[in-house]
Amino acid sequence: MLPGGHSTQVGESIHADQFLYGKFEATDVLPDLDACGGHFGFTPDSPNHSVYHYHVQDKPPFTFGCYGPNTDGTMVTLAECRALHDECGNGDETSLTVGASDILPYTLGQTVAYDPWCPCYDLNGSNVGNVKLAFEAAGGSSTASPTPAPTETEQQTLSEGSGSALHLATATLAIAGVVGAVVA
Repeated sequence: MLPGGHSTQVGESIHADQFLYGKFEATDVLPDLDACGGHFGFTPDSPNHSVYHYHVQDKPPFTFGCYGPNTDGTMVTLAECRALHDECGNGDETSLTVGASDILPYTLGQTVAYDPWCPCYDLNGSNVGNVKLAFEAAGGSSTASPTPAPTETEQQTLSEGSGSALHLATATLAIAGVVGAVVA
């Protein structure tokens, strides 16, 4: 984590200028993410204006769920994500048994429902559940983060720390073991 509190960049999306960061938006502050795992806010790579970016999560999808924002520049709700993906809710739901006890939010031997081709996850990390995402449940704006603009000192700190990115392939390899353990 950078001194300003925002996690460092750990990957990038297939879309130009959209990056994946560690899990914190500010020191010990988890962001309210949309169905794709992204939101609007300031980053080490964009300390002066709010941009759509993604964060690593403790629950599925762990990194990118889908690619946002919506074409109108708003965050992606669970219903919007599922409406865009015909593979969500098409009858191929299955059950998986968790094979590792240290994979949160699951416990060893727990059976979870899973839709193998749906990239849209609810607040509990389920791609078949319907628990509204935090930004939806709060009724907040879906176009901008409530995070205030960083101070001049924070902007300098963010800019100085922006060179520590890993490529998505590296981040994916590191996370693949976690995902594999969940579905094993």
